[in-house]
Amino acid sequence: MGLPPDEAHPPKLLPTQEAQHPLDEAQERRKRAQREQEKWAAKLNLAEVVFPENSLMTADVTQKEYLEMEVVLDSGAGAHVANKAHIPGYAVVPSALSKAGAAFVGADGGRIKNHGEAALQLVTLDGKGEWHAVHSNFQIADVTRALWSVGVICDSGLNVLFAADHASVLNNKGQELCRFERKNGLYIASVLLKNPAYVPASDEARGGAEKLKNVQPASGGSTQGFQRQGR
Repeated sequence: MGLPPDEAHPPKLLPTQEAQHPLDEAQERRKRAQREQEKWAAKLNLAEVVFPENSLMTADVTQKEYLEMEVVLDSGAGAHVANKAHIPGYAVVPSALSKAGAAFVGADGGRIKNHGEAALQLVTLDGKGEWHAVHSNFQIADVTRALWSVGVICDSGLNVLFAADHASVLNNKGQELCRFERKNGLYIASVLLKNPAYVPASDEARGGAEKLKNVQPASGGSTQGFQRQGR
């Protein structure tokens, strides 16, 4: 005669586990969090910064000295215009237009608010591959593309030449300061925008800007490059 089922297969006793002390549990959580932080810090190349409130934050140390920016040469624009998103780090201050409550008219006829202006430090490229430093004041509005006004450029003492496949901004000596390529009916230039957040950490960090060491200031026009002084 066999044994009853519960006697033939007696239940296994699991080893008893002592409850973890709350302090030990908290310490273990901190260790896990620290291991996780070290793992991600190694991947993201972050530096720790302690602020006055004793709050621990992280700062990206891989800021570029120059940011890429596209600008459209616009013969219908009455001012240089850009979106705040196009110029990260630049201060926007009230302009004569924004103080007067002036607004821009969009392609659909709607009004676009003028938020003020920003003085940008740009580097342009001519058709020969040479770089030129340009200081230009842009009105800031909710536009989709940054625009350089042909009228304002010409008022500053420079010249604009249009061709079928490109356009050029020339100084009064005929030297090209910026080349625009025609794309889908628009004359577009890729320029470099000086990054206000850039702080070189070492001589090696400045190596990325080596190609710009021979930048020439835009001359033959106003001291503001593509913008008349004080406009």
